[in-house]
Amino acid sequence: MAVCWGRRGCCAQLGLRPSAAAPCLLVLVVVVLPLLLLLPLPCGAARSAAVQKEVKVVFFRFNIPRLDDFSRNIVAGLKASLHSRNFVVEDDVRVDVVMQNTTFATYPGELSSVLR
Repeated sequence: MAVCWGRRGCCAQLGLRPSAAAPCLLVLVVVVLPLLLLLPLPCGAARSAAVQKEVKVVFFRFNIPRLDDFSRNIVAGLKASLHSRNFVVEDDVRVDVVMQNTTFATYPGELSSVLR
């Protein structure tokens, strides 16, 4: 399909007309983006350093292929969420995520060793 503009006949000259997006983009880059840099953003580094409580979240993998794939995705999502908060929830609770490979026979002993 050809685009017909004026006397030149049918030709596609879409790139030759001045765009209205160029001035808007210039305003965005020159005015809006520097103003956004002045906004205070919430981040984990701004939290207080006095963490008083620590919570351990322990994930055990029992070498069952279907469960391992599912638990790997759950742990990745949890770690991504906690990483954005610098592994600190509320104001004074730090979360420690521990992953442990185990079997059903050695599960109780490994749980007690992780919680020490």
